[in-house]
Amino acid sequence: TYKDHDLLVAAIAPDKTANENVYLTNGVPTLFGHKLCKLAINAQTDAAYSTKTFNIKSITINNLQSVGTYTMDEKGAESWGSYETPADVTFFTGPAVINNDDDDSTKTPVTAAQSVYLPQDFQDTETITIDYTITTGSFVENVSVTKKLSEVFTSGEWEMNKVYNLDLKFGLETILWDPAQTDWEDGSDGSISL
Repeated sequence: TYKDHDLLVAAIAPDKTANENVYLTNGVPTLFGHKLCKLAINAQTDAAYSTKTFNIKSITINNLQSVGTYTMDEKGAESWGSYETPADVTFFTGPAVINNDDDDSTKTPVTAAQSVYLPQDFQDTETITIDYTITTGSFVENVSVTKKLSEVFTSGEWEMNKVYNLDLKFGLETILWDPAQTDWEDGSDGSISL
């Protein structure tokens, strides 16, 4: 497979016998369609953190179909199949510092090492792993999160000619305490005779 090389195929036009002026010039209308799909990832924080920095180290898509066979029959029906062994694909290798606010207009685009993929149905084996750090002063916390693609993309698939946008929202999990105290319980009493 070649990173970010798209596959374009023209629709079959068996009913065309002469030039027409349909698109930009006079000729047989030939509409090429993308036969792969594209993934775009943007990142932001869920709040403004004045003392913290979030930095993406890497994004890896695990067990992804990366080699397959495209077919189109004489009626124009098309499909992907004959997939080979799934592979782990590096989407991004950092660093990428995330804009530290919760404004949707300031999402950080994560530049992909590879953004074009084979269309495929997701099982429970395809995952995405995001490795990142949270820096507070001189303290750096390394975090790794893995999610199933079938849960991230609720359609359960990537289809031909479609772009899929994935928004990553980084934040800190707030843990609230609900303190209480147990009452004293009676133990067995004792006595001493002196």
